[in-house]
Amino acid sequence: MSVLGRLRRFSRRYGAHLVGAVLVVVSLAFIPTGYYVVSPGDVRPLSLSVTVEGAPSTRDGEFFLVTVATRKTNALLHVIGLLDRSSRLRPVREVIPPGQDEREYFEESRRMMRESQETAKVVALRRMGFDAGLSGSGVKIVNLLPASSAASILAPGDIIVAIDGKQALLADELVHEMRQYKPGDVVSLEVLRGGERLTLRTPTGRHPEDPERAALGIQIETFNWRAVVPVDVSIDTGGISGPSGGLMLSLEIIRQLNGDASLLRGARVAGTGTIAPNGGVGPVGGVTQKVIAAERAGVKVFLAPRENAEEARKAAGGIEVIPVGSIDDALDYLIREGGSLKPPEPGMSKVKAGGRG
Repeated sequence: MSVLGRLRRFSRRYGAHLVGAVLVVVSLAFIPTGYYVVSPGDVRPLSLSVTVEGAPSTRDGEFFLVTVATRKTNALLHVIGLLDRSSRLRPVREVIPPGQDEREYFEESRRMMRESQETAKVVALRRMGFDAGLSGSGVKIVNLLPASSAASILAPGDIIVAIDGKQALLADELVHEMRQYKPGDVVSLEVLRGGERLTLRTPTGRHPEDPERAALGIQIETFNWRAVVPVDVSIDTGGISGPSGGLMLSLEIIRQLNGDASLLRGARVAGTGTIAPNGGVGPVGGVTQKVIAAERAGVKVFLAPRENAEEARKAAGGIEVIPVGSIDDALDYLIREGGSLKPPEPGMSKVKAGGRG
């Protein structure tokens, strides 16, 4: 039988099935699911995003900021994500917390990136011996989410200044303190409301991104927030938002302040993690996809928050995952690998005596 004849026979026997399959695939592409898909994003050299005034322009190695891509998914992409054993595509029910619209969510994410950038500046400058600091008048509640465990106790406009007796004048400080609790724990908050100082006790609920973490279900921002830094550090991360770049931004600022000493000794290091004013590194979402993105880019080392290290290692192929709980953990690892730190160049700014900040 000729080739043409075989094609005709195949068409008569299977043509209707093929057409049906194509129609099913096409229709799935137009069915919304209410889910989002999270996939590996960009791997960006931080030397292109961070500039420290007066710092040497030498480059020996590179730090990378890693992102995830998030988009609404249709039924077809959702099925592909469920079948993707590599976890490159992960369908998730909620990216935007319930009760918060997209505009509010992305504005909050941009604010968190701005705060993260300023916190990174202060942490890095302190670590290199500069007199730098953050100031704020408390943590303002912008909104209460519908599932908030504190919905009947707290109110928008309240300003939290302490949690269980510990000062919390910055949003990052409150977030850091909340990591010490488990869902269901009761916390005591000192709150300013209408000129009055109140002590309020409220139970904690579950964090929407990690059910094992405690949360109050509140959208917050630092009230009267300000960074005081003696060196001009400019950061441009483009459209990237959220707080998860804090650790790597701090390390890049330190690298540039490090004079002619080599912190990386030619290494290419990626990573993720929030940064607290005290230098603590906190957990983030999308670690699986970030590790995959870094490995695709040929990076050999990935710095991960301690809480995310197990997840990162499961996603890793040949890339080495280094768990860190603070900026000093990251620096100690780099120094063990042969890197070195030295004081900043004279004349850049007044430097105070002291060790780790």
